[in-house]
Amino acid sequence: MSSRARSLYGQVLATFAFVEPELIAVGREQLQGWANGEPRLAVYNHYFADLFRRQAHIRSGEVEELLGLLATRFRAPA
Repeated sequence: MSSRARSLYGQVLATFAFVEPELIAVGREQLQGWANGEPRLAVYNHYFADLFRRQAHIRSGEVEELLGLLATRFRAPA
């Protein structure tokens, strides 16, 4: 059951892998403008700041999807 849960987790990671590369493509200024203009998006200010701090370590959507699919394989030794 644990193995099935890890497999599902990898599929979820792969499914949502496109989000961070797409947000980076939008740009810091645009995201900050949206967050400043819409109070409901203001809760994401910290996430946006952290996203751009980690920008150098985030790959394209395709690579991130592949890494998500391989998450269970990477955790196999654990």
